[in-house]
Amino acid sequence: MSEIFNKIVSYVCAAVVWAAALIITPLVWACNKVQSKLSEIQEPEKTSLVNGIPQTEL
Repeated sequence: MSEIFNKIVSYVCAAVVWAAALIITPLVWACNKVQSKLSEIQEPEKTSLVNGIPQTEL
């Protein structure tokens, strides 16, 4: 009986961890994308001319 209970608890814990990872990962990606867009708006890319060719500085 205790072996079955331990397996059930183990599977439940694994399911909780996987569910959290599946929810948190896209949220982190979305936050990073928004942060990237906001930083682009705040600091536009600097361009300079080298031999008449625009060069983008990161």
